[in-house]
Amino acid sequence: MSSFVPTFVNPGAGGLLGALGFEGSGTDGVGGNFTKPWHKGFGPRLGIAYQIDSKTVIRSSGGIYYAEANESSNPISNGYTNTPTYTSPDGYTQVYNLATGTFPQTSAVLPSLNPSFLNGQSIVVTPANADRLPQTITWTTTIQRQLAHNLSFDATYIGSKSTHLAFSTNYNPMPLADLQYGNTLLQPINSTAAAAAGIFSPFPAFVNQTGANTVYQALKPYPQYPAVTAGSSNFGGGTAPSGAADSSGQGKYNSLQLKVNKRFSNGLTLLGFYTWSKSFTWTQGQFPNWRYWNLDANPAEVLSFSWVYQLPFGKGKSLLNNTNKVLNAVVSGWFVNGFVKYNDGVPLTITGAGGSLGTIGYSQWATSVPGVSPYSVTNPRNFNPATSKYLNAAAFALTTGFNFGNLQPSAASIRGFSGKSESLTAGRRFKFNERMNLEFSVDAINPFNFVRWSNPATNLASPSTFGVVTAAAIGRELQINAKINF
Repeated sequence: MSSFVPTFVNPGAGGLLGALGFEGSGTDGVGGNFTKPWHKGFGPRLGIAYQIDSKTVIRSSGGIYYAEANESSNPISNGYTNTPTYTSPDGYTQVYNLATGTFPQTSAVLPSLNPSFLNGQSIVVTPANADRLPQTITWTTTIQRQLAHNLSFDATYIGSKSTHLAFSTNYNPMPLADLQYGNTLLQPINSTAAAAAGIFSPFPAFVNQTGANTVYQALKPYPQYPAVTAGSSNFGGGTAPSGAADSSGQGKYNSLQLKVNKRFSNGLTLLGFYTWSKSFTWTQGQFPNWRYWNLDANPAEVLSFSWVYQLPFGKGKSLLNNTNKVLNAVVSGWFVNGFVKYNDGVPLTITGAGGSLGTIGYSQWATSVPGVSPYSVTNPRNFNPATSKYLNAAAFALTTGFNFGNLQPSAASIRGFSGKSESLTAGRRFKFNERMNLEFSVDAINPFNFVRWSNPATNLASPSTFGVVTAAAIGRELQINAKINF
């Protein structure tokens, strides 16, 4: 097994630090494993309930939980295998031309324990804390109250904090201060523009690194490598990268959940939920070493109700209960079930990278225009996809050059259409005897055939389609069911 070691001298890079190391002893060995074993997992769980009076109970619980380690089952085998990849330094200039030359070759015979074996190629790090299991701490408190006979109300708070999650980390970013060089960053290291800026090859062989010999590559902490990243968190291997992921990821979740439950009485059962929630993930910003809490793309509020109602007609019911067999046969056994769900729109991500930050390993957000509403037409009843746009293009701008945008992904202030869904079931039970009956029903999804618009296009680089809605949810659907119970 091999891995990038930041403290190893790289002879092929003029003695710069950062080279390929190998497990075990020897000249290029690390003297043991790349990771440190972790044996401190402790997962206590505690729950408590207290009855305040005959109608009120408080429950609370908490616990610590762990997931699988952020590792792949495939070890890193650099030096034992080799699959070179060459990337255009600016996204459009070719790195080689088969008509005028041959594909770049590596001359080393495998296996090779040369610490400079991957110079000019991306390299993978095995973090020392890779064996640290992802950890989640959860806590919850619930108040349950009986409001009336067969009617109860619950209020629940749920929270959690996750740490040591898999995280995509760039260990080799060009320093932020070097953005001052602008378009010179994309020039070859032996160009006139590089010389005029006072930037030269960091080591003699740098100029011959195919696809990795630009000015911005020379300014990286480890110019001998286009990228220095951690491995994969896909345990099980497959086509995923090998090794182990960085374990610096975090997440947090907070939620308030309200529930009303009317147990079956007088033919009616009712269950209602209201949920307010927010979840965040620790995410890389536009600069590789910039971390921020990114709002996850989920609705903030969800309201739902479901009910089952056996109509009060016929034999044994409160209405039309008589001995007329014909009338009982017509009005008895009918039921209606229903479900409705309404939620906030999900946060939208406006993409608007029109510059060059992506070519140097950064990311680039769109830019919002202060004081301008991001919306155009948001009322579904007034929306016409042929003439209306949901988003107002004047509220946003493409971010150009080497500039950062100010509109982060999943912006809480910019949401799509609210979600609405309804379903209804009407049917009847035909009783043959005490043990057998036939249940016949018709299900209707979107029974009123409302139009539910999908979210709009959000790419500023396509001005003709930005803000346009091109799809909608399905219209009314009917399904006929028959079921024999015995």
